[in-house]
Amino acid sequence: MERGVDQAGRGATFERLHARARRAPKPVRRLLFRSVLHEFGGRLHTVGVGASALDVEIARRWEEMGVDILQGYGATEMGPVVSFTRPGRNVIGTVGEPIPGVEVRIAEDGEILARGPGRFAGYWKNAEATAAAIDADGWYHTGDLGVLTADGLLTFRGRKKDMLALPDGQKVYAEDVEAVLKQDARVK
Repeated sequence: MERGVDQAGRGATFERLHARARRAPKPVRRLLFRSVLHEFGGRLHTVGVGASALDVEIARRWEEMGVDILQGYGATEMGPVVSFTRPGRNVIGTVGEPIPGVEVRIAEDGEILARGPGRFAGYWKNAEATAAAIDADGWYHTGDLGVLTADGLLTFRGRKKDMLALPDGQKVYAEDVEAVLKQDARVK
């Protein structure tokens, strides 16, 4: 979409509209971007996102155009949804709160643990992998890192295997490094 705007020579106008929209109520945002929303049929109000982490800036851009972005988090082993944002509690950058019946907690090392009625019984004919994934209390160890806010909203931080531990013990997340690099115009 942004490439098309740039190719039409309307990039500066598009950015001015986004700047105005940040301070405007949703109906005004939709009015400012009616031509863009028309390209999506004109009735697009909400997009549900899952399967991969959504860049916060992309979510903000859609919100500025008057489209709510609801995010979810899950794992096939949890049948498959663990959490999802509710329209009334949509905080960009989080993947919502646990769905009814699912419990989530964060392990000491930051790993997301989940349990509930949709959790799988184990890996087919692989007791060793099952024992590594499900602990004695029934918590599924997702292999993902996250943080729970005081309000119970889950923020996805990345994959546990992608976290780097520096010699001084400081933990560095690949996604955080990538976010900083993306801010440099020389990096694509």
